Amino acid sequence: MSSLVNRPLPPAQQRINRQESIAHDIFGGPKAPEFQRDTVTIQQPWVAMPPNGEPFDLVEAIVAPDPAAVDTVVITFPVAPGWEGVIKGVGNLYQGAGYIEGVTGQIEWRIRVNNRFLRGYENIQTSLGSLAA
Repeated sequence: MSSLVNRPLPPAQQRINRQESIAHDIFGGPKAPEFQRDTVTIQQPWVAMPPNGEPFDLVEAIVAPDPAAVDTVVITFPVAPGWEGVIKGVGNLYQGAGYIEGVTGQIEWRIRVNNRFLRGYENIQTSLGSLAA
């Protein structure tokens, strides 16, 4: 029990104690005024882009690959170290003969980030979006 009493307070608590002590010296009396703690509100980046954010829209099209092809990359882009990204929308569409929308095994769209497929986007069997205005 005595070891707990002699342990130093965390730095944040030490600052609060110093501020309260200074206020007590300035304003006198046993009751110092309440301090307003600085608060920082951070919006989620998918709700509002941070002030230093950089928007981008990537669009890509490819010639339909050989049906025997396995994974065919349609679009890829690097993210600089220290940066993060938010995918706010995805669209995929195939226009070709013999394709029946939603038939299992004909076309599978997947989104891969750092060599891992995103949960919920690892086996898309239908088009997302359209070319209609």
